[in-house]
Amino acid sequence: MNGKKLYRNMSNNKLAGVCSGIADYIDFDVTIIRLIWAGLTLCTGFFPGIVLYIIAMIIVPTNDGGSSDGNINGNCKEI
Repeated sequence: MNGKKLYRNMSNNKLAGVCSGIADYIDFDVTIIRLIWAGLTLCTGFFPGIVLYIIAMIIVPTNDGGSSDGNINGNCKEI
């Protein structure tokens, strides 16, 4: 096992970070993953792709871009 974990990448997301997390996990370009996902969703009549995306959104944990304090923007400072 390579020690990598699948997560939703919230620092490079468009909707919920599912495709970005998959791209990080397999070390592939996120744009290609998004195009493949969109193509498969269109070719299967929308329903399977949308349902799988929602399931992945619920099941796959988030990675907030390296911030450990729960702050999604990581670089924000308190005033």
